[in-house]
This record gives sequence, structure tokens and C-alpha cells, in this order.
Amino acid sequence: MGDLRHGIRFKTPRRANVFEHWLSENCTGNVELVVEDFSIEGVEKKLAVFFEKQLDMQAFKKAYSTI
Repeated sequence: MGDLRHGIRFKTPRRANVFEHWLSENCTGNVELVVEDFSIEGVEKKLAVFFEKQLDMQAFKKAYSTI
């Protein structure tokens, strides 16, 4: 696996697999999605995504509201 030098953290009510699917379909470099925390009710999650390529991170940020 390449060097995952670029990353973002965010909170979301959406399921992690929604993001996993988008990342696998849209990123050209290696990526890693990490569930950092979640509420007992499962309503909100803290996720982190680490990217090998900065361009993939920028594309994710741009598309985030539509995922």
C-alpha cells in the first residue's frame, strides 16, 4: 500500500459503506476509510479518510455533499 499522506476527518449520519463505495469507484490511488467513533444510537459517526493522492482527496471533498 502506498503512502497515505493526505487525510480528512468528518462527522456524518450516513453509513460508512456509502463512502466506501464512492471511494472505490472514484479514487485512482490507495485510500483507507476509518470509523473513529460512533454514537450508541448509531446516528452520528466520526470517520476519517486517508488518501495516497491529493487529487483524490480534493475530488472527495468536492463530491461529499452528493455522496
